[in-house]
Amino acid sequence: MYNFLAKLLNFIESSTDSTKSEIIIAEYILRNVNKIPKMSIYELAKECHTSPATITRFCHRFENITFKELKEYARTFIEFNYTEVDYENLELKINLSQLNSYYNELQASLRNPESYAIKGNSGGCETNSSFPKNFIFRCNILTLACKKCAI
Repeated sequence: MYNFLAKLLNFIESSTDSTKSEIIIAEYILRNVNKIPKMSIYELAKECHTSPATITRFCHRFENITFKELKEYARTFIEFNYTEVDYENLELKINLSQLNSYYNELQASLRNPESYAIKGNSGGCETNSSFPKNFIFRCNILTLACKKCAI
């Protein structure tokens, strides 16, 4: 069940008829997916400040499953990620010098507020700063643009 978190995110974003408690439960599971397989329904309810019955209703609205099946989804997701990602050798695969270089360039660019403005969505703005040109493509939340294009 590798798409377990995607389904939770979709549940949160697309459910206009979900209760606040259901959103809180889904967000808690997203943030603490590693804890879920070992939790009882009472422990999850306590962490989400709700009742076990609300957890059961959430499970039915989420995927029409039981709490036991929800725990199985979480465990399968954790196992899948552990077997697919080689955490022990991950550090060897990361190019730390390239990452540090990018971070330093980003940090230096952000120290010069004269050459850029922060904007929610720019669309092909050219800037004269030393800011990395491909940063706009790497960041979906924040886009940097030159001041003449900023609103």
